[in-house]
Formats: sequence, structure tokens, C-alpha cells
Amino acid sequence: MKPIPRICHIVTGLNVGGAERALTNILLGGLGNSANSTVVSLLDEGHYGPILKEGGVNVYSLKLRRKARDISIFPKLADIIRSINPDIIQGWMYHGNIVATVSQQILSRKSKLVWNVRAALDAYDEMPVGTRMAIQSCRFLSKAPSSVIYNSARSRTHHEKLGFPKEFGMVIPNGFDTSFWKGGADKRVAARLRLGLPKEALVVGFVARNDPLKHPSNFLNAFALCVDQIPTARAVMIGRDLDSAVRGMAIHDKIILLGERNDVQDIIPGFDMLCLSSKLEGFPNVIGEAMACGIPCLTTDVGDAAEIVGSTGWVVPPQNSEALARAMIDALRQGHLTLFNKGKSARKRIIEKYSLQTIVSQYANLYGNLVDQIR
Repeated sequence: MKPIPRICHIVTGLNVGGAERALTNILLGGLGNSANSTVVSLLDEGHYGPILKEGGVNVYSLKLRRKARDISIFPKLADIIRSINPDIIQGWMYHGNIVATVSQQILSRKSKLVWNVRAALDAYDEMPVGTRMAIQSCRFLSKAPSSVIYNSARSRTHHEKLGFPKEFGMVIPNGFDTSFWKGGADKRVAARLRLGLPKEALVVGFVARNDPLKHPSNFLNAFALCVDQIPTARAVMIGRDLDSAVRGMAIHDKIILLGERNDVQDIIPGFDMLCLSSKLEGFPNVIGEAMACGIPCLTTDVGDAAEIVGSTGWVVPPQNSEALARAMIDALRQGHLTLFNKGKSARKRIIEKYSLQTIVSQYANLYGNLVDQIR
């Protein structure tokens, strides 16, 4: 029997976010059966650290200050890396990839370096300066890893055009636990009762933090146009700091703000559709989660969103509130039953193409092949 590989995952942080959720999903979704995994967070344990620990994953946090060049973390990092003595060091996101590359140099034994890149570059010029600097640093270092995992085909295309080696690239999309993300009549009724939604309400969901690249103003402008045509339309918005985006809008009484939640899986089934209005994405988790819950999606054409949705939803250009509003109006005018049937097709698509079990198997196969090369 082959020994189980030791893998050290180095991630920027473990707060609520797509990469953090994807890492948690694969580690708790079956990868532990084929690998001994440890997670090192450059920041703190955040939201997912305790969840990973509860699931039996070792978690270390370096408590790096975001706005400081704190080199004092490196002695601690070196001690952790040497104690783990991993076969594979896996970076997550740009800063995690850079630190993973440094970490590999700490080891005296052979190990394999893997990067995980999570974003497309459609809105590169609008990214924070620090993020753009990290991308350029990764470009300079990009011959170091044995493999670069992208979570979307568009992300791979963009980075390889930037100069990342093509021979190391591969796409492994995000996967979804469809026994956890699921809808149904009972969950729909329960969610709408909790939110105080009238039976006739046509509910558009929005799940994202207030971030310029998530572009909540695009959604709000489109929804305002939609309400003019469909007075029974309601928006349910879940995410951090969204109240400031809505403040002062004439349609505020049509919007339910829920803030950041840890029970999103129980709220999404109450939607009639979900809207993603971003300027930039790689592989947006929220679309897969909503589709797994049987909710059809309207999305801007960012990252691999159009590929995920397929023919089960609607796709419009980014940064075009009028186009987003037209699609929203057309969709809601089809009524509850048609939207429900499109949602069933959406869930079927997730089960067939993006099940968590399939994605975990792809990671396990990659890690197994890499370990075979060093043993």
C-alpha cells in the first residue's frame, strides 16, 4: 500500500470567500481519505479555520498584518513547514502561491509545488494595487510550480497570455455537495416565511459582499428598473456591508438586507432566481450553490459563469445595468412555475458536471501522480 501523501495548503486567509470555501469543501469532502492535509493561513483562522479543525484538519495561522511587511512570520513558517515535512506544498490565491514558493525552498528534501489561481483578469486595471503586484510577482515565479490549477478556463487563458507557462496549467473547477445544497417545496416555504415574503412575491437573490468588483450597484440599478415593470419583485441581499450600497435608494422598501450569514443554504431555496452582477470572477461559487438548490441564475459574462449556467439561465454583458434589467424582467415575467422548472434543470447540470466527489477525485489524482514522481 502506498503511503498517504502529506500536503501543506498555504492560503492567504480563511474568512468567507470563494477560494476559502473551495479549499474547505475539498478537504472535508473526501480528500482526507487520500491525503494527510495541513492548512497554513497567512492571516488568522477566520470563518473556516474552526470548521476545518472540527473536521480533523490541522490549521496554523501566522496572523500576518494585512498592511504590514511583516517578515517576522518567516521563522514561524519555517518551523511549521519543517515539522510537517510535506510531499506537496499547495498555494491558494496569489499571496498564498508566493509564500508556498518560498516555503518549498525551506525544505532540504524534494517536494512538489502546486499553485491554485482563482481569478480571471477581465477587470485587471480595477484590482487593488497590492493584488496586481502579487499577480506580477507570480508571473515572475510561475516556472517554479510543477502544476498550476485554475478554477476556470477563462482564468487559465488570461494568465497564460500574461506569461504563465502553458505546460503546467490545468483546470479543476469548484465542486458542490448536492446533498447539502438542495432545495424543495418545504425549504422554499420555510425560507419565505422566515423572510416575511408574500406568496406572490417574485424574489431575486444577491449573495456577495459590498466590493466594487462584485458590482452591487449594477444589481441595484437593474433591480430598480425591474421593480418599475414588476411591482411584486423583491430582492434579498446577503453579504457584508451591503447596507451602505442600498442606503438612500427609493426602492429600499423592496429589498431585504440580511448581512453576512452562515445559513445561506437555508435562504437560497426561497429565491425565484439568483443574480450575479460582477465585473470580475473566476468560477463563482454562488452560482453553483444556487443551481444545486434548484434556483436558476442570471449572471454577467465573467469568468466561467456562462459555462456553469449553460442553457439553464441567462447571461448578459458585465457593467450594463440596462441589459441586466431586461433579462431580469424577462425572466420574472415567466412566473414561478417556469422558473421552478428551469431550476430543476440547473440542479441536474450541477450534479452531472460539478459534483464535489468528481472534483475531489481530480485533486487526489493530481497529488498522487506528483508524489509518484518524488518517491
